[in-house]
Amino acid sequence: MKRKINTKIKRRDKKQEYDLDGIPSSSRKMKCFKKRRQQNRIRTTIFQMHSLLKFCSIIAMLWLCSRLMICKYWYLPQNTFDAYPNNHIRIIGNKITPNDKIIAALKRHPIPKKPIYLVNTTPYEDEIEKLSPVKKAFVRRYWLPTRFEVTIEEEIPVITISPSPTAPEIAALTSKGRVIDKEYLPIDHKKYNTFKILTYDDFNEWTSEEIYHLSVLAQRIEDYSGENLVYLDIRNKNDVFAQIETIKIRIGELNSTLKERIERLSSVIPQIRDLNLERQTEYVDLRWDNTTYLKKKSKTSAITEPKPPEDYKQNAEEKKAEHSVSENKKQDAAKHQDKKESLKPEKPQPKQETKPSQKPAAQTKPTSQKQAEPKPLPNIDIQIVEP
Repeated sequence: MKRKINTKIKRRDKKQEYDLDGIPSSSRKMKCFKKRRQQNRIRTTIFQMHSLLKFCSIIAMLWLCSRLMICKYWYLPQNTFDAYPNNHIRIIGNKITPNDKIIAALKRHPIPKKPIYLVNTTPYEDEIEKLSPVKKAFVRRYWLPTRFEVTIEEEIPVITISPSPTAPEIAALTSKGRVIDKEYLPIDHKKYNTFKILTYDDFNEWTSEEIYHLSVLAQRIEDYSGENLVYLDIRNKNDVFAQIETIKIRIGELNSTLKERIERLSSVIPQIRDLNLERQTEYVDLRWDNTTYLKKKSKTSAITEPKPPEDYKQNAEEKKAEHSVSENKKQDAAKHQDKKESLKPEKPQPKQETKPSQKPAAQTKPTSQKQAEPKPLPNIDIQIVEP
């Protein structure tokens, strides 16, 4: 066994190679391995430093973001809705709805103590959309400064309602039948191209088709007459009137011949202007199919306006009842004072004889007789009717 081991060692020694410098190749390899280890260690330390810096920077960024999220500039002041205008609220697109009505609607929902990016805007939009002229409301949130921007999309009114020519308008209606309340009136008729309608009917029950037909009728009167419509009186649907800028028009019944009768205005109104009959004419009568009549003005003749129904009378009667109650209270107070004065001693006075009072006879009102309308004459454009 000894001989064999020694022979192996000798063979290894014989196989060992030498470089040109006389240094064995194994030692050179060891030096290369050591250099590589050092380089790997340096690289690992650099990588660890980079990762540590990244981790620290991420923590710093998260801390800064958390501080920014909590800072006071994200919160709306609690007195934002107390006064308008201010830097924290802006209202756009409202022409009929006043700003104070929108602010009052916003006040119904209090401002939450949250950052503005967490505030839910749908309750504010719902409160604004409860206002009758508002069709759609949008509330947007902005930062620096923290504010609300309220964008309003309003309904477009088509007609306005009034009980008489001199009375103020009580409501406005859109094409879909939505009622705009009295508190948002009056409306600029030229700006919205609306028409004034006189009626005693319950306009809340009107359909969109009825509103459309009335607006078309009013537009046709303006187109064929060439003048702006002041009002359209449909209080008596069997005898409809229309007032334009210079003259009154008696349309009559709204039947199948309405369109043809309205088209006659394009030839009648210029003839009246040429003859200077505007001041002398009470109204233009379009009730007949073949002829147009002009009714002359007079001191005695006057158009009787239709009487309002009982619903309109009830409010007047309630006011009268309140007035009578206040007068009764005054009379009771005066009687109470008279009783106090009567308790004082007074000198006797001679009695006076009282005569029975006679009630005046009731006056009878003269009965008005209806005048027969003239018969239409064919092949004549205008016939002047004397009063």
